[in-house]
Amino acid sequence: MPSLARLKDPNQQVSAHYVVDRNGDIYQLVDDSSTAWHSGDKTVNQQSIGIEVVAWSTVKGLAAPQEASLVALAEFILGAYTVSLTNVIPHRSIVATACPGWVWPTDADLETWKNAKLAN
Repeated sequence: MPSLARLKDPNQQVSAHYVVDRNGDIYQLVDDSSTAWHSGDKTVNQQSIGIEVVAWSTVKGLAAPQEASLVALAEFILGAYTVSLTNVIPHRSIVATACPGWVWPTDADLETWKNAKLAN
């Protein structure tokens, strides 16, 4: 996956702690205790864990194995760091971007998914 090389290159100044691929593979690119360049805001980056979900304009939504892995990863992070579900927010809440629009086109879509998959 060419995007992994870019996300792991410090000179690019873009990264995330995790990437969840369509086949369900999870890649950890940055240690949880380190700062990644994922939100577009330095303060937010220093206080959060960024998860990239692989999707494209031609391949939208979550693949079933990807969703299962994302749920497992999110549950782990929420439990390990005692994070409230209300603190799980999309990139577009920090800076003006459509991200993660190919997976959750609206904030309401993300909220519905979070409540269905993570609010147990």
